[in-house]
Amino acid sequence: EYDTIFLSMYATEYYEEGDWMHFRAMETVKTDYPIPNNKLLQKYMEVVKSTGNNVSRVYLGVDPDKIAKEEVVLLIQQNPGMHFEVVLPYPQMEYWTKMQEEDCDALLQKYQTFAEWIVVLENASLYFFGGEEWLVCNPKNYEDTFCTNTSVSKFLMCNFDVQHAYLLTKENVQECFDYMRAVVKAYREAPAVYPDASKADIVFIGDSIIGNYTDTLSVPEVVSGLTGAQVFNLGYGGKGAAKNELTPISFPELVDAMIAEDTTGLPQEAQLTIGMKAFLERKQVGKQLTFVINFGLNDYFNGVQIDSEDAYDITSYRGALRAGVRKLQKAYPEAQILLMTPNFTVYYECGEQQMSEQGGLLAEYAAAVLGLAEELQVGVLDNFHELPITEENWRIYQEDGCHLNERGRFLLGSRIAGRIQTD
Repeated sequence: EYDTIFLSMYATEYYEEGDWMHFRAMETVKTDYPIPNNKLLQKYMEVVKSTGNNVSRVYLGVDPDKIAKEEVVLLIQQNPGMHFEVVLPYPQMEYWTKMQEEDCDALLQKYQTFAEWIVVLENASLYFFGGEEWLVCNPKNYEDTFCTNTSVSKFLMCNFDVQHAYLLTKENVQECFDYMRAVVKAYREAPAVYPDASKADIVFIGDSIIGNYTDTLSVPEVVSGLTGAQVFNLGYGGKGAAKNELTPISFPELVDAMIAEDTTGLPQEAQLTIGMKAFLERKQVGKQLTFVINFGLNDYFNGVQIDSEDAYDITSYRGALRAGVRKLQKAYPEAQILLMTPNFTVYYECGEQQMSEQGGLLAEYAAAVLGLAEELQVGVLDNFHELPITEENWRIYQEDGCHLNERGRFLLGSRIAGRIQTD
C-alpha cells in the first residue's frame, strides 16, 4: 500500500523511501530502474493505477533529452486526480562545460521550454536544482555525473515542496535559466581553480557555522570537495572562544585537550569530540596541516568582553583567541592557521546592539580578529565585511538571519578553499 510514487528517467538509487514518511508522512514507492522513454513510463503508470491504491502524488524525474514535453504534458493531463512533482536533472557542472557550446545552449533551451510547458499545468509543480553552484560544483555531492549521494538526495527530497526555494513558476523560469546560462558560461570560460590539498589535513574549530552540518553540504566538506583535503570538523553549536557560564569549554582549553590527546572532559556525543577523536586517530600524521578557526557570534551574543588587562585572559574574546592560537603555534609550528571573523547576522539589530556593559558591537569582535591576525602573523578571512551577506539579501545565504544555508556554506567553503596553502 502506498499513496506516493517516485518514477525517474535518471538514477535515484540514493533516495530512501523511508525519508518521505519521516519528513513528509507519505507512504512512497520508488523505482530504482531509470526509465528510458515514454513508452515504458506509460507502462509504469498503468501498473500504478492497476494496484487500486489511492495514489495522490507522483514524483517524476524527467530528462527533457529523452522524452518530449508534449508526452509529459499528456501524461499529467490524463491523471487529473494526481499531483505531479516534476524534477529536472541536476548533473555535475562538468557535464555542461565539457559539452560543445552550441550543444549546451540547445539542451538548456530544451530544459527551459520543457519547464515553461509544465509550470502552467494545474496539477503539476516543477523543481530545478541544476543551476545551483552549491550542488553541481561540489564533486563530493555526487556518486556519478547524475546521481547525488544519500545525504544530498535527502536534502533535495525535503525541497520537493512548494514551500521551498527551488520551485519554478511562470514568473521565475526565465530568470532561473538565464542565471544557469551565466553560471555555465562563467565556469566554461574561467573555471574555478582551487589548490590541490590532497596531501593536507584541515582541522575546523568553531561554532555552529562549522558544526551544524557534517555531510557534503557542510563548510568543511565543501572545502574537501574543492581541494581534495582530508577535513576534521570540530564545530560545536552555541560555543564561543571565551570561557563563561554559557561556554564552559573555551577555545584554548579545547586546544589543550587536543594537544594532550585527552577528550574525556569533552561532551562525548558532540561533533566537537567526534571530530577531535578522528583527528587524533588520523593515519598520516606527517601531512600538511591547517587549522581554520571560527568564533565570535556566540561571544557577541553572550556579551563577552573583547579585551582585558591580561592579554591572555581566556574570559575575554581576544585573550581566548590569542591563547589558543599561541598554543597551536607552539604544538604545531609548521601548521597554517586561518582565523575567520564572525559573519553578518540580522540578530540584535544586525549586530549593533550591545549585549552587556563589557561587551561590544559585532563589528568590534570582527575588528578584534583582524588585529589579532596581524599581531600573530596568521591568515585571516574577513567574513564580516567581505562575505556578501547584508540586511537586504540575507535570505539568499542564511537559514534564519544567522546560520548559513546551503548557498552560504558553499560560498564560505569556496573562500576558505582558495586560501589553503599547499607545498
